[in-house]
Amino acid sequence: MASYHVARDGQEIGIFEQDVLSSKVADGTVRVTDLCWTAGMDKWVGVGQVLSTVGGATPLGGGPAAQDPVWSAPTGGDARGQMPPNHLVWSILTTLLCCLPFGIVAIVYSSKVEPRFLGGDIAGAQQASAKAKLWCWISFGSVLIPVAIFFAIGLLGAGAEAVDF
Repeated sequence: MASYHVARDGQEIGIFEQDVLSSKVADGTVRVTDLCWTAGMDKWVGVGQVLSTVGGATPLGGGPAAQDPVWSAPTGGDARGQMPPNHLVWSILTTLLCCLPFGIVAIVYSSKVEPRFLGGDIAGAQQASAKAKLWCWISFGSVLIPVAIFFAIGLLGAGAEAVDF
């Protein structure tokens, strides 16, 4: 019987035989959305997918693996497509260089993209990505607009001094 490596949030949580894995899902220790891998598999897949295809077991609980048997680890592309960009780099830059409060909001939304995508909430991941991008622009604009106004006033002032009545 195969031993399955199980991981959650990028950290391995154990190695389990198939029957033990099923009981761990039943008691809630392992989630059907956790990722697992065993020798012979080319990528990590959802525990629910393994339980639904190996031995005819049915995945317990909710989550994408129970609803969608083709769900697998979203690394570089799968049946659901690419993970939306999280805009984390831009969020950090706008926090440091532009407006701290708006940049922090952008970072919060950026940090929600990957967990939602890995959890199967594709629409939620796309929404978090869009909001992160929006808050990056708001943070950038909160500095750009006042600076543009400052320079415009300066140019008008310089123009007024040039005209001597």
